[in-house]
Amino acid sequence: MKKIVIPILIAISTMGTAFADITAQSGVYIGGGLGWSFPAAPNVDQVKNTNKAQAISKANHNYTFQGTLGYNYAFTTHWMAGLEANYLYMGQTTYYYPFNIVSTTAQNSGIQIMATGTYVHSSGFNEFAKVGAVYEDTKMTDSIYYFFPGGLQYVDSGGAHTGFLPAAALGVGYMPIQDLNIALQYEHIFGGDWANPSQINQPMTQDVVTIGITYTFPNFPR
Repeated sequence: MKKIVIPILIAISTMGTAFADITAQSGVYIGGGLGWSFPAAPNVDQVKNTNKAQAISKANHNYTFQGTLGYNYAFTTHWMAGLEANYLYMGQTTYYYPFNIVSTTAQNSGIQIMATGTYVHSSGFNEFAKVGAVYEDTKMTDSIYYFFPGGLQYVDSGGAHTGFLPAAALGVGYMPIQDLNIALQYEHIFGGDWANPSQINQPMTQDVVTIGITYTFPNFPR
């Protein structure tokens, strides 16, 4: 009987530790995420290439991945704030022309710095907000013409469109254990709407949805 009871008691005590109250904590954290972005790209009927061929279709390959490094400081058992750096790859939008002779691709990536604030419930659920800036890079593989109602046209010269853009994010997470957080996040990057001719030379506006995971090294550095 002792050989049965002792392992059971050890298992119960381990479960008690696993389900102990979750708190906010200070420390360096690392993480990553996967998701999908929704860029403010032009419609197919607005795009022609340098040979004046009208685009007939477009493909959105806007899968997103990110890497994160940050630091949080816990003010109380529930509140913490911090600073994080991210690398974002936000996919690409490709326009196809008749006979698929050529195509035009807009590819988006960026490096961002975000201030963060998080409220942690003892159950492990948490809500967070972020605000900061992204240095976004929108690369074009070919020059394209944009045609608008009334005959207005604008020529994009291709190449890269880069710049700092404001960004904000909201999300919810769950911490199954003290040091691990699984989160769903929505982020908006305030860039140019490429359906508007006056904003084409800016990096593209993005709406980004990601599911990510972070691990915190508690109280590091001490």
